[in-house]
Amino acid sequence: MARNPLQPGEIGKIRTVQVRPGLWRADASYCDHSGAKGRCRKSGRTETAARRALADEPKGRIELENPSGLVAPTSLMNEAVETYLKNRMEDARNGVGRANPRSVKIYRSVAENWIKPILGEFRVRHLTPGRLDTYFRNDVPPTRYADVRKIIHAFIKWLLVRAGHVQAVRFVDTRRQPWPKAQGPRPMLGT
Repeated sequence: MARNPLQPGEIGKIRTVQVRPGLWRADASYCDHSGAKGRCRKSGRTETAARRALADEPKGRIELENPSGLVAPTSLMNEAVETYLKNRMEDARNGVGRANPRSVKIYRSVAENWIKPILGEFRVRHLTPGRLDTYFRNDVPPTRYADVRKIIHAFIKWLLVRAGHVQAVRFVDTRRQPWPKAQGPRPMLGT
C-alpha cells in the first residue's frame, strides 16, 4: 500500500535512530504551505530527548518556509539577500539541509562582493531572466561565475520562487565549452 503524500502545512511521522550510545537523532518530513517539502533533524542524549527537541521544529519551519511575509516584490535585493543568508545560517546551525555555517559564511562573502554591489539596489520584482543574463555576461568574471551562479540560483529557488514573485529561472552556462578530446576532431557542418 502506497503512502499518502504530505499535504501543504502537514508534518510527517517522526522517526528516531540511535547514532551511537548516548546519541539519538530524530527526523521528520514536512510540507510547507507552498507545497515545498523539507526535512528537519534534531539530536538528543535519549530517544525521548531527541523527539522533544524535534516536536515544535517543523511547525516553526512551515511558518519560516512561507517567505511571503519576509520578502515582497517591492523589497530591495540587498534586504532579500540578507534575509536569505540569515535564514540559511539558522538552518545550518540547526542541522536543516546540507549547508553548514562555514558554507554560509562563504555564501555571505560572495554575496557581499559580487551580488549586492551590482544587483542590490534593484527591487525583487525587477530580477528578470534578461537582467540576470546581462549581469552574468557583463559583471561576473569567469573565475567567479560558478560561485555567483550557485548562490543566486539557491537564493531564487529558496526565497523567491516559493513566494511566487519571480518566474523560475534556469541558469545555463553561457561560456564556450571545449570539445572533449576523447571524441576526436569536431565534425564539419554542412558537408
